[in-house]
Amino acid sequence: MCSSRDDDKNPEGASRADEAKKQSDDAESLPWPEDRNLLASPTCCGCISSMLNNLTYSYMNRIFKKGAAQRNDKSKSAPLTQHDLFRTPKNIEADRMNREFWSVYEQTGHNFRRTLWILVRKIFLPSGMFQLFALTAQISIPMCVMKLLQALEAGRSGDSKNLVYVVAIFLLSIINGVCTHRYQFL
Repeated sequence: MCSSRDDDKNPEGASRADEAKKQSDDAESLPWPEDRNLLASPTCCGCISSMLNNLTYSYMNRIFKKGAAQRNDKSKSAPLTQHDLFRTPKNIEADRMNREFWSVYEQTGHNFRRTLWILVRKIFLPSGMFQLFALTAQISIPMCVMKLLQALEAGRSGDSKNLVYVVAIFLLSIINGVCTHRYQFL
């Protein structure tokens, strides 16, 4: 068995120990739900369900329920552990990201800005679209409220146009909520 001093002298031994620890942790924790291929769902409903799960993080409900049960029932003293959590997503594992960075950096002729753009555009472009939808909803909601209030003040409380404003406010609120929660920490 290697001591910690042997691992310091032998980086290969250290990497083997780190790899073994990682495999042990990976075997005990759950796979990241978003690592599954969306196109692998055999049905259209399965694909839509998978996309909604990824958009709303509904797969986190299991962890939230366990945490809430422990908070409500003080007799359950076992805290959440590493085994209750998901593994790191495959697309952001450090080894993969390091290899991808240096590969793209070489391909771009050591152009740092271009390398960063190539690596982050697959995150920034979708998040920019979500932000655009959220901002449009945030701007539109007060305008709909203003129109609704103007109609009510004018005495048109029974007008069917008012229902359109109410439904628009409701739908815009849902769009805003879904679009901001996914990429708000980017």
